[in-house]
Amino acid sequence: MAKGHHAINIEGFKLARVEDEMQFQEREPEKVKIRGRYKLSEKMLSACNLLKNNINDPKAVTSKDMRFCLNTLQHEWFRVSSQKSAIPAMVGDYIAAFEAISPDVLRYVINLADGNGNTALHYSMSHSNFEIVKLLLDTHMCNVDHQNKGLYLHHAGGPRSPRPLSAPPWPWRPLWPHLRSP
Repeated sequence: MAKGHHAINIEGFKLARVEDEMQFQEREPEKVKIRGRYKLSEKMLSACNLLKNNINDPKAVTSKDMRFCLNTLQHEWFRVSSQKSAIPAMVGDYIAAFEAISPDVLRYVINLADGNGNTALHYSMSHSNFEIVKLLLDTHMCNVDHQNKGLYLHHAGGPRSPRPLSAPPWPWRPLWPHLRSP
């Protein structure tokens, strides 16, 4: 046999290895995409910690500093969670950050309502953003019976549906069992 050629005969099968003819192509290492984590800003962290320290004090909640804190939380939370273009990974990271600060802070922020009484769950349902709906419901802290000023519950209908307080039509029926408080 020629140099660099090896042959092996195993039970009638001939295996050949040609070392000189094998060329190893250098490849770039596979790029593994590591998702960056979304983090709360310093302003949000400060607001969350102020809320955590004063959440059970009714007098503190009415203070000017506390109102500023709650306004900051509401503005940022709705920016992240309640837009049609909301990013589920970002919402999930925010939820995890709130929970790490305190379960009470998470419960408070998840159920924040705007001037019309809409929560992140209302907006997510109305935008058909069901990945975010699932993230919110999976916290088991959403007040699913919260009515907005239009007297609609979260499950009162589909996107832009004017259905008043009735069982939701398909395709929302599969969500129905999950829309009850734990």
